[in-house]
Amino acid sequence: MAAEPTPAPLSRTYAFGPFKLIPAQHLLLEGDTPVRLGARALALLVLVVERAGELVSKQEILERAWPHTVVVESNIKVAVATLRRALKDGQDGQRYLVNVSGRGYQFVAPVTCADSDPPVATVLPGRAHHLPVPAHNIVGRQRSIQSISTLFETQRLVTIVGEGGMGKTTVAIAVARQLSHETPDAVRFVDLSTLVDAGSVAMALATELGLQNDSEGVTATLMSALTHQPLLLVLDSCEHVLQPTAELVSRILCEAPGVRILATSREPLRTPGESLHRLPPLRSPPAGSDLSAKEALAFSAVQLFVERAAASNEHFRFEDKDAPLVSAICRKLDGVALAIELAATHADAFSLRDLSTLLDDSRRVLALERRGAFPRHASLAATMDWSYRLLPDNERTLLRRLSVFDGVFSLSSAMAVAGPGQDTVKALHGLVSRSMVAVEWNAQSPGYRLLDTTRAYAATKLQEAGEERDLRRRHALHLVERMTQAKMESVGSADGECIDDHDAMIDDVRAALAWALESGDTELATALTVAATPLCQPRINDV
Repeated sequence: MAAEPTPAPLSRTYAFGPFKLIPAQHLLLEGDTPVRLGARALALLVLVVERAGELVSKQEILERAWPHTVVVESNIKVAVATLRRALKDGQDGQRYLVNVSGRGYQFVAPVTCADSDPPVATVLPGRAHHLPVPAHNIVGRQRSIQSISTLFETQRLVTIVGEGGMGKTTVAIAVARQLSHETPDAVRFVDLSTLVDAGSVAMALATELGLQNDSEGVTATLMSALTHQPLLLVLDSCEHVLQPTAELVSRILCEAPGVRILATSREPLRTPGESLHRLPPLRSPPAGSDLSAKEALAFSAVQLFVERAAASNEHFRFEDKDAPLVSAICRKLDGVALAIELAATHADAFSLRDLSTLLDDSRRVLALERRGAFPRHASLAATMDWSYRLLPDNERTLLRRLSVFDGVFSLSSAMAVAGPGQDTVKALHGLVSRSMVAVEWNAQSPGYRLLDTTRAYAATKLQEAGEERDLRRRHALHLVERMTQAKMESVGSADGECIDDHDAMIDDVRAALAWALESGDTELATALTVAATPLCQPRINDV
């Protein structure tokens, strides 16, 4: 076997066809545009270019691209195919890498090299990778991590969106860490949550990149540094500086082709080229399921609760008898990662049964807190406060008024309850975009729903605004009107049969009837009962 070649000088640049290869910077340029290659394909290219015109054996390729790793020869074929695609090998008659059957590969294009410092690819100072270290194992997000990582094979901007507390930052860090192992790109993490001035986004990024500048020329300095820089940039918590972040991201995408951006936000950046990944709640067992402890642990919400509870209480054991209680806790918390973690930390003070009972009161869920976290992640109330402050006035008004709905509601119901003078369509669209209202699609049309924790928070704002009585009554009257209409539509249906389109009203009817009785409005309670009983009698009796 031929001796391994001496590594190229740090300043050496190889040129072939329209390409320039700079091994020290892990960079391949086509003209002035960086070409994205995985670490293995790049290592293969460096090896064969350094020995252009010579036969490079498969064993040498394995030792260079997969050192100290046992792999099969098919891995070489995958890397070669990737490299040929990147070089457009074979197009217009240009050949770069040829296979010598049974022996190895040879780089056949003319190559020139120079030892002078290349004028391209500004190297950013500081560490190649700068990512926060997670305090715990990541639970239940492997599919999202892989899906987002795959998106970066074809996209340069991906935004993780979701309601506060879902774990967007955790997932973004995991994706960045995975990508850092797969490509030679530098990775930088920029926390935008601490910014109070929208104009300081560019300055925060420049500071993280170690660039010296004044505020007036910061954007130009950024563009100059990033122009030829292969970089994965993680922008965390963009929602409160959305407009300046979107403008800066758009410019980076246009002027720095080697930069990829992973953003987290409670709403999209709405920048051209943006791909979205909406982070869903963690999965909880369905109500009524009879699962063993092992079966329940197949659900990510349960797994997270158990892991965090065990970390909080060394005597915690998860047994078959505990599975229904933990499953119920996770359902009450809507699969929201932050809520589950906060609840689990109280397993050192309360039994699972007591904890489940306490969490029946959503106000207690909001009050759960922990020390040592970012202020906006210290409690669910703090997380909701952060989101609520960012809403425009019309969306704040609609959100608190929608808190009277216990179940899924339609656009027409939202408009009826929100009342006159409200642009409900615009405000509802904004709340959906900002991940404050969830959308549930059926075969005909979308329905809307507030997570229980969001509803509890919005209900407190409804009380503070002095609107609760009027909105509760308006909600109940709307239900009477809908059920009366449904009763007319159901003429001819079997007794006790509930029309599917109105089945989702049952939770709202129960809540409205309970409120009417509690508030002493017997006339309204009677109207609700009369309207609801013929429609869905078997399901209303337990109110």
